[in-house]
Amino acid sequence: MQGFLKVTGLSALVVVRKVEQRFGFAGYARLVKLLELISACGPVAEGEPIALPWADVLESLQAGDMHAREFLSYCEEAKALRVTRDAGQLLVTLGGELVALMASAPVVPAVAAGPVLFETDDQWAEWFAADLNCPPYLANDAATRYLFRRWCATNVTVAEVEAAVELAIKAKEAPLPAALHDYLKTVRNTKIERARR
Repeated sequence: MQGFLKVTGLSALVVVRKVEQRFGFAGYARLVKLLELISACGPVAEGEPIALPWADVLESLQAGDMHAREFLSYCEEAKALRVTRDAGQLLVTLGGELVALMASAPVVPAVAAGPVLFETDDQWAEWFAADLNCPPYLANDAATRYLFRRWCATNVTVAEVEAAVELAIKAKEAPLPAALHDYLKTVRNTKIERARR
């Protein structure tokens, strides 16, 4: 699994500005290339060194031995990383601002495989408030909460409510829970009729 490099705001980091000031755009490019090389090795645990073949480092930085050492020494003095050479390998430990850049890939929440069903009237109230901008007084009204509990009991899905919203809008009605309840009956009856064919 590859590591994750966040490049947003990279140019604003102090260490990047120092490298760019000292080495110009070539230094900036070398730093990005080095971070890409580290990222390709996998997730970076804070404080643990990453072993990179020295030949790969030279090729990635597009620099000779002397220029690569000078660049890495400067990065080390800037406390951006620590380097150690060992038997044809470069052991790199990130430090400072670069640690935050190199992190595990963010976890992407799984998309629901089936229809979204709510189990409580609170969930429906939150959905109405968030997705339909329903005012809290209406979403928390006793009659509305009764409808939401009925929807939970009869396994009404979000997709069905969205279809009812479309019907209400076509009929030039506000998508209020009480009005949608009638349109839900139409949506469900239409589904049943299609299933019979």
